[in-house]
Amino acid sequence: MDTTASLGEKIRALRLGKGLLAKELASRLGISLPYMSQLESDRAMPSEDLARRIAREFSLDSDDFVFLARRTRGSLDALVQTAPRAAKNYLSRMALGPVKQSQWEGKPMVRLIAQSEETFESLPSRTEAKGSQQNAPKSGGFREPQPLADVFDVVRPSVVAFASRLVTTPPGEQPLFPKIIGTGFVVDRDGIVVTNDHVIEALQQLPCHPISKVPSGIAIVWGSTEPAPGGYVFPIHFVEIKSYSRIASFGANGPYYGEDRPDIGFVQLKVREVPALPLVTASNVLRQGLDVAIAGFPRGTEPMVAYGKVSQLTPLLRRGIVSSLLPFPCPQPHGFTIDIMSQGGASGSPVFLADSPEVVGLVHAGFDGTNLTYAVPSIMIRDALDVCTAGAGLDLSDVPTLQDLARQAERSDELRWDSFLQRMPDTGAVR
Repeated sequence: MDTTASLGEKIRALRLGKGLLAKELASRLGISLPYMSQLESDRAMPSEDLARRIAREFSLDSDDFVFLARRTRGSLDALVQTAPRAAKNYLSRMALGPVKQSQWEGKPMVRLIAQSEETFESLPSRTEAKGSQQNAPKSGGFREPQPLADVFDVVRPSVVAFASRLVTTPPGEQPLFPKIIGTGFVVDRDGIVVTNDHVIEALQQLPCHPISKVPSGIAIVWGSTEPAPGGYVFPIHFVEIKSYSRIASFGANGPYYGEDRPDIGFVQLKVREVPALPLVTASNVLRQGLDVAIAGFPRGTEPMVAYGKVSQLTPLLRRGIVSSLLPFPCPQPHGFTIDIMSQGGASGSPVFLADSPEVVGLVHAGFDGTNLTYAVPSIMIRDALDVCTAGAGLDLSDVPTLQDLARQAERSDELRWDSFLQRMPDTGAVR
């Protein structure tokens, strides 16, 4: 095998060399297809048991493969470059004999138990999302910074608005736009969006349509500006919500100073092949003073219809810095704050590097009367995503691609709510 390839690249090469489809290998290994995809894209690392099953499947030495599964090449390479003396001392000690593993070494900072009640004794450390090693955070010095405007162009198509298709209006009037409840962002191209648990709770409490009984919660997915005859168009897709995944319980390995249960949840949309944002989970990235930005929908629908008509069609971009780390500066903080005011509708917004489209956290809640906003670190999002997706496959049989939606959508020159209604599924939306 190529010694320079990542573990995910090795697994993919082995599968292709044997002529197996991803779903076939997933079935043989007893894992879901989404988790198989995460392994091959280096968004997840296999447990020791799974690593041994992979080794047996391809007639490899299981001990060697377990070692590869525990190796995080990007982290080691960065360490050797940034701390050569420490790396040399460590490797010298390794040459003298095995180093005893501490109680918590190699385990994640948190352990999450999903609603399925599957318990994972330990979740080994994962590599970052595919592409993150080539575009490492600025603190690692491995990439060129980008202007925030360019960063936002990449981030914007992955930002999702959650809304209600049922809107209360005075008699004789019609809503200008769906009522936006919160924000989220895509973390998996199969249409998995992360948001706050309290946003999901609000969506689930929305009333169903009084006649069709269809749930009124929807997701709004935004496209990119496209040239068209006589001007430009900006695609907007009103997408049905297929399922929710919420954390039932939470436990920490050792002292924990964050919220008792992280305000994280996942929504599967009825659309796939949507651009996803990478999660930065490397140590020592979150630091006080780090330039960050967020994208979302503060004050919900109000800014979209500020002039009494639909006059804005994009999430709002705001910039700030990391203000504090919970409980103090450390390699993997339990939480952090930013100096950007959180307002209703912005919950679930991605917190990303101001010079790179990489997410370091999720907006959680504001501190009343201040411009301080609490955020959940990306490492918690990653661990929660692994738990919530590793146990069962996603049913994509009735899920169209984003391109399919774009081809099928009706075009309209009018920024009016009734024109949006025509492009929504015929589910009895209230005018």
